[in-house]
Amino acid sequence: MDREFGGVFTLLRDDGTRQSDDKVMWSQGRVLWVYSVLYNELGRDPQWLEFAHKTAHFILVCCPRNTVT
Repeated sequence: MDREFGGVFTLLRDDGTRQSDDKVMWSQGRVLWVYSVLYNELGRDPQWLEFAHKTAHFILVCCPRNTVT
C-alpha cells in the first residue's frame, strides 16, 4: 500500500522489496474491490475502508484516463 499517494505497488521482488514504483491499473481495481468486500462482508474495520478510499482516490485522480475517439 502506498500510504502517501494511494494505490498499491505491484512490482515486488521475492523478498518484498519494490522492484519499481509503477502501479498496474488492473491491480488497483482488484485491491479496491478486495478492501471493499472485506469492509462490507467481514466486519467494518476502519483500516479496510481507509485503504479502499485511498485506492479509489488514486484511481480517480492520479491515473490517466483513456478516451474513445
